[in-house]
Amino acid sequence: MSEQFTLRPMTRDDGPAFAQLTLAAPDTGRIHMTYHYRGDPYESLSVRQGDFLGVVAERPGHDGLAGACLLRFRRAQIEGELRPSALLNTLAVHPDCRRQGIASALVEWCVQAGRKRFGDEGVIWATIQQGNVGSVRTVTKFLPQVISKRILNVPMTMRDNPPGPVSDWRVHEAAGEELARVADHLNRFYRDYNLCEPQTAETLTRWLAPTVQGERFRHYLILSDAAGETLAGAGVAENYRLGELHVEDLSFGLRALNAILRLVPADGVSRDIFVSKFWHAPGHIKALRYLLDHIRWQWRDQATMTLASVDAADPLRKAFPLRLWTPAPRLSLVAAGPVSLSSERLIVYE
Repeated sequence: MSEQFTLRPMTRDDGPAFAQLTLAAPDTGRIHMTYHYRGDPYESLSVRQGDFLGVVAERPGHDGLAGACLLRFRRAQIEGELRPSALLNTLAVHPDCRRQGIASALVEWCVQAGRKRFGDEGVIWATIQQGNVGSVRTVTKFLPQVISKRILNVPMTMRDNPPGPVSDWRVHEAAGEELARVADHLNRFYRDYNLCEPQTAETLTRWLAPTVQGERFRHYLILSDAAGETLAGAGVAENYRLGELHVEDLSFGLRALNAILRLVPADGVSRDIFVSKFWHAPGHIKALRYLLDHIRWQWRDQATMTLASVDAADPLRKAFPLRLWTPAPRLSLVAAGPVSLSSERLIVYE
């Protein structure tokens, strides 16, 4: 380890310093953004990440953390097999501490922690925003497989009006025995995808369990027809209750486009919901599109934006209001494990 800095596991007490670090070190991809936590930062991380660990870097003479990185664990489908996996995320180095090897050391620490936990059978992976050259250079030293510009981060405005009614469609929140049926639908829909986490009623119940200030943070909505057949489903995470995304800088072109699309509020502060675990019955992609529109209407007073991630090659993208001019940042996927991720398989990222 370099004498210029030291690494140690993140603890709950690091929450405030971690929040300050993320403010000082915005994402340097195509869109510069910082995340502002509303409550206890470590508790927010626990709610969003689930089973995770973190590492922090400290440097003598530097006030606060010099850097940090997180690793989120779960089991996922990899090339048709269920394997342990870990998502390396939220790599940040303070601007005053860069070009000292800290980022590489943080990534290496996380990779070693992942291998210590599940050995060589698991896959460690990350996503990197288009244009973030520094992260690509650093992370691919340890995660050498690259699938370029594969994931779309889809921004959607909230709706001013409800979607037009369809006489025999009903939207409601899934609960109880319905969760087992939702799990079956998800498993069938995503059975050939990479990085998909198989679901059961129990895993969905645990996913829905976290609370913020005593209220549930996640919800799962389903759309059914008059016969009671479920046609589509989608999960909603109320990210705005944990923090706000501040857009620090937009290029002239993106500012001009935003004046038309109104994706980023005038004050640059975005309060979002994140939609995931979406699916539709065969031949019913319109039902999923309607459900997404309903979600954008239902949360219109609480959030300023709806976000989702989808594989750029996935037919599911047709359920989203994507246009050629939509500023949907692309993420590259990098990975390392006992098997390579086939570029021909679709990818789930949430």
